[in-house]
Amino acid sequence: MDKYSKYYLKKVVITELLSDREFECLYIDDQNHKIFLRELREKDLQTSVPRVGENAIILRGNHCGEHAVIFQREKKSEKLIVQTVGEL
Repeated sequence: MDKYSKYYLKKVVITELLSDREFECLYIDDQNHKIFLRELREKDLQTSVPRVGENAIILRGNHCGEHAVIFQREKKSEKLIVQTVGEL
């Protein structure tokens, strides 16, 4: 999002992959209203990786679009080990 957007520097959660490069995100405002932002592109977001034990959505590869839990973070190689929800 550009710096003039009202969602600039706001925390959103990716809820659905619309295509390999477009997402639907959830933003919760100060009054706890849920606002869904659609058709955001990868360039519109600054990503952060969830902590070990938190939920994630796989964005690339053979399991793209699947929900997973972060199992381990390897900071040196910048890789994650995840377990897909179906494997739990």
